[in-house]
Amino acid sequence: MPLNYGRQIQTIPGITGVTAGGQAQVQLNPNRRVSRINFQCTGVAYVAPVLTLPAAAGATVQPTFTVGLTAGKITSVAILSSTATSAANGAYTLVVTDNITVVSPPVFPNGPGSTTLNNSYGATITAVVSGAVVTSVTLVSGGVVSPVPIEIFFAGQILQTVGGINMRDLSATLVKSCAYADGIYNQWQLGQFTVDYVRPSDRFTNNPDITIWDLWGQSVLSLQMPITPNITSPGLVGVYEFDADASLRNIITVNGKATPILQPIAQHAITLPIAAGTSLQSFNTIPFLINPQTPLPILRIWIQESNPGNITAIEIDQDGNKVIQLTQAQIQQMYNEYGFNANIFGASFIADFDRRVQKALRCQTSLVVWVASAVSQNLTIIRETLPGAFSGG
Repeated sequence: MPLNYGRQIQTIPGITGVTAGGQAQVQLNPNRRVSRINFQCTGVAYVAPVLTLPAAAGATVQPTFTVGLTAGKITSVAILSSTATSAANGAYTLVVTDNITVVSPPVFPNGPGSTTLNNSYGATITAVVSGAVVTSVTLVSGGVVSPVPIEIFFAGQILQTVGGINMRDLSATLVKSCAYADGIYNQWQLGQFTVDYVRPSDRFTNNPDITIWDLWGQSVLSLQMPITPNITSPGLVGVYEFDADASLRNIITVNGKATPILQPIAQHAITLPIAAGTSLQSFNTIPFLINPQTPLPILRIWIQESNPGNITAIEIDQDGNKVIQLTQAQIQQMYNEYGFNANIFGASFIADFDRRVQKALRCQTSLVVWVASAVSQNLTIIRETLPGAFSGG
């Protein structure tokens, strides 16, 4: 059967380990080029639901309830305070709200997340009001399987390896943050987790497939995805986009042998403490070499704060050259014009601002990142690099 060199989208086969507190496993066979993986996450995963009478009841003082959860599902409800001042007599279906913080498009100056309602699980609870007090409450349904925000579906790092080599190890939340910072907003629906190996934002550049994960001649692509234990009936399905157009069609010659051009983007993060102050503090432990003779090209550096909104300035020195020297306001002014969203992270460095990977930063002797923070906190420094092969980066 002849190969189809166009993009194909197929169901991800054989996802295993999809259990509460388990480790979902995905393995994709070699001899294809993978550009994108798209997962859908489902289950029941209330976090801290609050129950109130509906507006139609007319209560000026809301009653309060004690809600019992087992693995994210409401399993018991009791009256804590029965007072329902001014509420009309009758039976009501209570409103269930469950606020969680999620990564979202531009929200500055409120930090890199926004509050959303985690109310899609459809729990049904009724209450009877008589004489402006709640006389009884009944749990009809503790929730039904529905899309789950990825911020609470996954619990820890998503490890992506090729032939056992760690290429990416970010949490689902950080993966989503990086996508939003790249200006990709419309792909993240409720319960959707997308892994891009070719950035959708690069589709208008010359050779947009240069970062595709070409698995021709490689071993399997594996994802290990930890699932939160606080969930009932977790489900994980998905599709992946690939083609058979091996990068050998765009080759370089090494020692007389045709060699594919591999430029997979690696993503890794380290967390470091920073003290409060107006002075810049230096960080010089960020890897910048593949080996002593070969620089590790750096496309992006994103800095996430544990206490958002407090980074005031950033500088980066490369081999003694000052690459950037920006305040937080200047970061947004300089990068947002190129279609990035520099509001998602506390600070950013984008080498490929015109989305051409050859603009990556290369350091030979030193890389120093300087940051000033108004408060003491932890900084998670995410680096996106081009190791030139499936070699970790």
